[in-house]
Amino acid sequence: MRHIFTTSAFYALLLLGVLGFNVSLTAQIRSDKELESPEDYLSQAMLRQSHGDTLRALDILQKGAARFPGNVEINAPLGNTLLALKRYQDALPVVEYVYNREPGKVDNMLVLGSTYEKMAAVEPKEAKKYQARAMSMYEQALQKDPNNFIANFNMGIMIYNKAAVYDIDPRQKDVAKLINDKLPDLREDIFKKALPYIEKAYEIDSQHMKTMIALEVMYKALKMEEKYYYLKMRLDRLQANSQEQAKEKQ
Repeated sequence: MRHIFTTSAFYALLLLGVLGFNVSLTAQIRSDKELESPEDYLSQAMLRQSHGDTLRALDILQKGAARFPGNVEINAPLGNTLLALKRYQDALPVVEYVYNREPGKVDNMLVLGSTYEKMAAVEPKEAKKYQARAMSMYEQALQKDPNNFIANFNMGIMIYNKAAVYDIDPRQKDVAKLINDKLPDLREDIFKKALPYIEKAYEIDSQHMKTMIALEVMYKALKMEEKYYYLKMRLDRLQANSQEQAKEKQ
């Protein structure tokens, strides 16, 4: 198979304006002793983040979470910051807590789904468990918001990537012919399950490159020739334009 994709990470990153706060770049940096409320910790963490000091922002959020345990407004950016720093195991309990406090929010479902996917990668022995949990989160998100691009794309790509299990190196001469004979049918079944999600993602964002490439692969495998050739033409044109732009910049 030509392509294996990573899904789209969804982190509500700690940036200016998040949670309704507007932080001036000239705002005064305050010492920890001066911070008295959850809003103080958030605004100072955001200020540090705006200056590129993510580790100090994390430190402030951790101290705020310790001082105001259970405060979702602090725990949400704390979990997101840990994710951005690739500290997935530390982020997981925080992200789960935020989801459990506000289980109806689509953003929380997407963040938790992304976190479970990361956990599947860092704890391969538990991969199936975390992958199942991730898909459950994306299913919940789609029930709440069927037109959500991230939920559709991630669900589709998680299914799509299962076809990679059936990729066999042609140099492996000892692979049973029976297995090879079954591969097209196995891939076809997987692609049929993934297709509605990826097509919906394409409907939502027809410019997303990974979506187009995944669709091209599936349309070809499923012998959906008209759709395959149309998408191939689009991708070839985009690639040619990209190469032309690269030449112009030289």
